[in-house]
Parts: sequence; C-alpha cells; structure tokens
Amino acid sequence: MAGVALNIGAAVIPAGYADEDEEEETSERSAGLPFDYYAVVDFECTCERDCRANKFRHEIIEFPVVFLNARTLQADLEFHRYVRPTEKPRLSDFCSELTGIQQETVDNADTLDVVLREFHEFLEKHGLVHRPRERGPEAPLFLVCTDGPWDLQCFLRPEARRKGMGLRGYWDQAYGDVRASFAHAFLSGKSCGVQEMLVCRGLSFEGRPHAGIDDARNIARLASEVLREGCSLLPPPQAMTGGGRVHRCSRGRK
Repeated sequence: MAGVALNIGAAVIPAGYADEDEEEETSERSAGLPFDYYAVVDFECTCERDCRANKFRHEIIEFPVVFLNARTLQADLEFHRYVRPTEKPRLSDFCSELTGIQQETVDNADTLDVVLREFHEFLEKHGLVHRPRERGPEAPLFLVCTDGPWDLQCFLRPEARRKGMGLRGYWDQAYGDVRASFAHAFLSGKSCGVQEMLVCRGLSFEGRPHAGIDDARNIARLASEVLREGCSLLPPPQAMTGGGRVHRCSRGRK
C-alpha cells in the first residue's frame, strides 16, 4: 500500500484520500459508525466436480481478507495467503481450473494453523480489535464480513473443528453477511450471486471470478454500495444467537 497512512479517529486512511472535500464527506459518514473496518473474507477451498453429492470435506487453500474503511468506503488493507491442505494434499483438476490455484502454489504454502496465526499478527500490527470495549483512537474496531454463510459456517469452522484448531473470537462471533444485506438494501430481500449484485449496481466484476482475492475485493465493493445507501451490514440473527436456520453448505455458493 503506497503512501503514508493517516490516523483519522480510529481509522487508518492512506495518503491521497484526505483532501478537504473527502474529509468533510468522511466526517459526516463517521458519526455513530458501529465499526471502523469491515474485514471482507472470501476463502477458496479444495473441491471436486461432484463434491456436493459426496459430502466433500473442504479445506481452505486461499485466505484473502480485504479491509474496507467504514469512513472512506475504500479498501485500505489486505491480507492474502495461500494455504496447504493436509487431508487431501492433491488438488483436483476441477479445483485448479475453477480457482486458478496450482498444485505447486499450495505445496509451497503454510498450513491453516500457521496462516491463522499470521492473520492475528497482522491484526495486532495494525491495531485492529474486535471487542467494542477495546475500541479507541489507535484501536479501530472491525467486523468479519462474508458473501453469505458458507465461508465461516461451512469452510473455516468445520475445518478448524476437524483439525483441533481453536479459533479467535472474531471468527466465532456475529459476522456481517454482505449478500443478505445487499438483498435487503436493493433487491427486496431476494438473494443472488456476486456478479448479479454487481450488475444490479451498474458495475462489472474486476479480476478473475473464483480467485479468492479478486472475489473479496469485489464483495468489498458491494459492501461499500450497501453502506453508501445508508444501510447496515447487520449480522444475521442466527450468527448472534448460535441458533436459527441451518445453512446447507452445498447450495448457493457464488
């Protein structure tokens, strides 16, 4: 990220954003914001062509997180790693074709436990916190956001349980569902995929579909559309209570 970052309130804004007009607009948007950053996640996982029918056990192979500044509605920070699967180390041809991730890439990557630790160190480096009581001028508050429930409920949490990995609180607490929030803001509650949501706002997909980092960047653009409309990226009720409707992992993904 080029330039020197500026601290405005609890947000970290790269140099070049803070001209007078933008400062005024940012100040108006800042009042009463529930979060300083939205951490938009979109994992890519191992898969096979018929994995839905076979109850396939997915493993994360790409771990991208794009941090959307709630004040500027710009992506300030990114965390991006590839991950080496351990249960089924060989990627299927279908998986490589879909995601663009090659076997050599994951063979040279760290395992999920290491990447999770590196992500936490990234948060600490930038002073990002997930507990409201810890929020402050130098401690911006963030919320994990996803495109629907699958990344957390069907990918990260089940894999962590299988492998005996403890997850930090920000992975287990309430999360923002960009797809549900977008449907509420623009589509009268009707849910659709990333590319359809972009078209709805007169936008086009930037990058390669199913490349995790490109998906996450585009989902962050959709999150900014929701926030710009004055709507909230409210966590779904079932994420807050731990109960509610069970999401089928084999359906609705992008």
